[in-house]
Amino acid sequence: MMKRKNMLAPRSLLLLAGATTLVALGASCGAAPPPPPRPTAAPSKPKPAPIAEAAAEEPKPAIPVAWVETTPESPVIDGELGEWGTIEASPSVGLSVTKDGAHIVTDLVGDAKNGLWIELSTPAAELRPLGEWSRDGTFYEFNCTDNLEPEAAAKCKATLERHAAFAAKHAARFTRLFRLDEKGLRWRGDGGLLPVPGAVVASKVKGDRVTTEIKLPLSALPRISEAPAMTFSLAAVAGPADKAPALQPEQRSDLSAPADIDFEPMGELRAAARMHALREAFSYHPAQPNLVELVDFPDRVHGGTSLEPTEQVLWEPLTKLGDLELGYVHLLDTYIGIFKAKKLVDTVLLVGEPKGFVERNKSVHFFGYDEHAMDPIGAISSSWSVLAVDAAGDTSEPLEADFLTSGWSSVDAFHEKSFDRFGMRGVPYSGEESESASPLELLWTWNKKTGQYVPSRRTPRGKR
Repeated sequence: MMKRKNMLAPRSLLLLAGATTLVALGASCGAAPPPPPRPTAAPSKPKPAPIAEAAAEEPKPAIPVAWVETTPESPVIDGELGEWGTIEASPSVGLSVTKDGAHIVTDLVGDAKNGLWIELSTPAAELRPLGEWSRDGTFYEFNCTDNLEPEAAAKCKATLERHAAFAAKHAARFTRLFRLDEKGLRWRGDGGLLPVPGAVVASKVKGDRVTTEIKLPLSALPRISEAPAMTFSLAAVAGPADKAPALQPEQRSDLSAPADIDFEPMGELRAAARMHALREAFSYHPAQPNLVELVDFPDRVHGGTSLEPTEQVLWEPLTKLGDLELGYVHLLDTYIGIFKAKKLVDTVLLVGEPKGFVERNKSVHFFGYDEHAMDPIGAISSSWSVLAVDAAGDTSEPLEADFLTSGWSSVDAFHEKSFDRFGMRGVPYSGEESESASPLELLWTWNKKTGQYVPSRRTPRGKR
């Protein structure tokens, strides 16, 4: 059944439509029938006592890890660790991450110097649970009940298995597993252990110790969900190359960067975008910081049983106004980004799909059009929006009051290239099928004197 949870409702824009009912499937098995009576037989010979099973192998203790004491500005990768400050007594592993990449330094003895596994990970972007929102803002989590027929139970099980596989594949991108041994540094991929492109490694043998410096390019880092980045997890354990370790949670250590890490360009903008996308699983890769991924349900309002990843180009510069640079910030919604002297001034939601922009009245006007179904009546809601940005970076909405309608049975948007006029035309929704429904056109016209887009309505030409 659906487990009721007290959760925050989605954004108000997403709660305008009602929720459809999500059928909760369940998995159950009826009690097995009693076994038939066994036939009488001669007593069997006593069986020898079973050999005691060997105790499960305990996870090998992880080698101590820590954030390095000092990160030099231009480290010399030669195997000498003095420039990194004091690190733990040997064996130990140190980590440093900057906007340009990462460094791992090791001081190893014994088995560890012959072969070391190093896992570097970041917090995976949290996926929304399967389920649905009701109109009152309550979330009902998808759950297999124990009272369904076998066919329904099988479908429910398949849904949960599909989601578990998706979640595992999603989380795996936030982890990198490296192997350090006499062959240098390699990482685990689909083809086994492979060289790490762009990595620089240098080691020094000092008696029974081996010290190593590793420089990792941004491309070798795992995916990141924080903006700015702050939290990393590191684990190091000795072991043979032919068997990757099954690391346990207690073998991983969370390390916090001493300062926020912004991967440029657009570090400020990415942090703002992360706040806009709190409901979705937001992530990016440090080597491609202008590409962001958001994971959500195709039906963002109601939820569902299947998540979908969407990749967006975060920043699309469009035009300049004085010393301002303006452009689109693409998430699952579109925002107008405002920069001044390369510093972020603001990000403002543009309601609907972007349709274009024009410069007028000492401002830049951005136009958006939104069209969606109105649950539960099935009509179509449509609306235009205009967001104006002036030379000071302030925003306004120069669109006079919208017409209130009960929706449309069918509707099309239109606009002139100059956006002096724009609107929509179609057949208003009446709740009853009628071939005689009168078509309607809603029009907004730019009024230079008032600085507003003024609405009017009329019957389209040639249609009565």
